[in-house]
Parts: sequence; structure tokens; C-alpha cells
Amino acid sequence: MKRSQALGLTSMTLAIAALRLPPAAAQTASVRIGAGIGDNFGEPLFANDGGFFQRYGIDAQILTLGSGGALTAALGGGALDVTISNTASIAQAYFRGLPISVIAGSSIYSADAPPTTCVLVLKDSPIRGPKDLIGKTMAMTTLHDTEQAAVMTWFEKNGVNPLLVNYTEAPLPAQLPALKSHRVDATLTSEPWTTAATQDDARILTKPYDVLGRRLQTTAWIARNDWIDANKAVAQRLVAAIHDTAVWANHNRAATAVILEKYSKMSPDTISKLTRMEYAEHLDAALIQPIIDASAHYGFLPQAFPASRLFAAFLS
Repeated sequence: MKRSQALGLTSMTLAIAALRLPPAAAQTASVRIGAGIGDNFGEPLFANDGGFFQRYGIDAQILTLGSGGALTAALGGGALDVTISNTASIAQAYFRGLPISVIAGSSIYSADAPPTTCVLVLKDSPIRGPKDLIGKTMAMTTLHDTEQAAVMTWFEKNGVNPLLVNYTEAPLPAQLPALKSHRVDATLTSEPWTTAATQDDARILTKPYDVLGRRLQTTAWIARNDWIDANKAVAQRLVAAIHDTAVWANHNRAATAVILEKYSKMSPDTISKLTRMEYAEHLDAALIQPIIDASAHYGFLPQAFPASRLFAAFLS
């Protein structure tokens, strides 16, 4: 075992030992949970490998997919009970009548933190600003979601018609190869791939989320309403496990780095250089509202609405 792994595991073990026990022993419940590999969508992996689900009597059946859109679709199609997704995809699902609700927040973007989600171009690219991307192609994980809304807002605030730029989907691991082979001219990439790409052949052009707000709730936990109705006690235990995971992950970067290395297959050196995400310890509608408003502005939603409408009833 690598020394970094040993240190991380020691930190993780000590942190978990300090957790409060669930209020009463409960029968273990199997829950199908969606996750991604990066920090944005990786909180279920931290909860599972860190032992938080188990402590609250949850047998998590984890399914990893490449984007928030794919995870939301899997939930809507009945393949999952609960998942992480990006907030714009969640809002779109709400308007399509998908019977889902937000049960907890997840990754938080902070403009004051080092870069995490960035527009990348090749280091030798002539692209220096938004006007240079007119007629060019940008890759992102999911179209018509938070990423595209942020990028289009960035273009508009810099005097560029966002409709003059082409947008295409590409999973995070495929974005740098697409950039290097000149199949796309720019990518919107998040950690851990942002750091890996900038250590290779890419450079940061901008942080587009900054135009939406200083702090944003970019991803959240959602569940099917029929599952919540049939498993309210389990849902409440799950929310408690998510809360404890967030608190632990925010204060134990070394331990979560070991888990991230396990699933991302990145080297310990790359993982050590990542800008890590902050995780929400409480739901805050104000951190979601700018994303809903921007999505509505660009037609990704029929209209804006109060973010609190997304929240599960049992949370009130």
C-alpha cells in the first residue's frame, strides 16, 4: 500500500470512529444509488466507502454513470431509487413531470476557491477570449444544463451571442483526448480532470460559473417520490448519512482522496494537486436559484420558479 493511501485510510478510520451512531438499530434497507467518479458526483462513493451508509442501515447498490443527465434519466427510468445529479437537470426533470424531489445538497461551487470547473483550451491554442470561440465547438458533459447555462451567460456578458458557438456532449474522461485531437476547440471540464488536463496540454480560459454567483449548489441528491413515500424512515436515515458524509468529507481531504484515487484511477500525485469540492451540510434554495434563472433565460426551462419547490416534503 502507498504511504499516502495508508495515511488517508488512518485519517478515514479515526474520523468514522467519531461518528454518532444512528438513533436506533434499524433493519438494513437496500437502496439503488447513482454516482459519478469526479468530486462533483462522487459523494455517494465517499458515503459508501467511508461507512456512512452502513452506519445508518443502508445497503447501497452503487451505479456510476458519466453525467448528471444520464443519472437523472436512470432515476426516471426506474433503474435507481436515489442519485446525485446537477441542479439544472433536476429542474428540467421537475418541469417534465418526473416525480422526483431533492433530499439533500451536494457539491458547492465557490468563486473564491481555486478553479474546479473551467473552460479549457490547448496551451498553444490561439483562443484567448470569448470572441475567439465564435464558430468553434465546445464540449461539456451534458447539454442544456448548468454548464451550458453558465457558459452562455459568460458569452453574453462579454458581448458574444452564445448561439454563434457550437456545443457538444462528451464525458469528462474523453474531453482532453477530444481537445488534443482537435475534434473540439474547448471543453468545460471539472475536477479531477481539470487538474489532470492542465498538467498535460491544456490551460484555463475562464471559470464560467463565476458569472452566475459567488456560491452555487451545482449538484444535489434526488429521489423518486414513490420511493420516498414507501420508505420515509429509510429516506430520513439516508439524509442523516449524507449530512454526516458532507461534514466528514469537508474536513478529511486525505481520506476522500484515497477513495477518489480508487475510482478515478488517477495517480496519487495528481490527486494531491486537485482543488477539492465543498459539500453542502444544509439545503439552501438561494444557492440553486441562479441556476434555475439562467436555465429559464436560455430556454432550457419553460420559466423560472422558486428553487424550494424541488425539495422533498418530509424535509419541511
